[in-house]
Amino acid sequence: MPAALERLARLAAAGTTPDRLAREALKIVAEWKADPDLEAGTLREHLETLRDDLAAGAANAAEQAGDVDQSDKAAARQATSTLHGLQAVHDAVVAERAG
Repeated sequence: MPAALERLARLAAAGTTPDRLAREALKIVAEWKADPDLEAGTLREHLETLRDDLAAGAANAAEQAGDVDQSDKAAARQATSTLHGLQAVHDAVVAERAG
C-alpha cells in the first residue's frame, strides 16, 4: 500500500499530467484486483485507505497552493499541477471503487 502512494507521489511531484496520474492510479487498482492472494476485504481496505490518503493529500496540496507566491510563476504552476493531479487521482479511485 505505501508503495502505491509513493509511486503516485513521485509522479505528481514530477509534474505528471492529471490524466496520466489517474491512469496510473487505475493501473495500481487493477493490479490489486488481479492479485489472487488479495482477499476482497483487504482490497476494500486498500481502496478506502488510498481514497482517504488521496483526499488528505489533495487538501494539503490545495492549502500549499494557496500559500505559493503567485508572482513566482513556476512555483504556482507546479503547485496547481500537483493539486489537479491529486484531485484527478482521487476522483479516479472513487469512481473505480463505486464501479
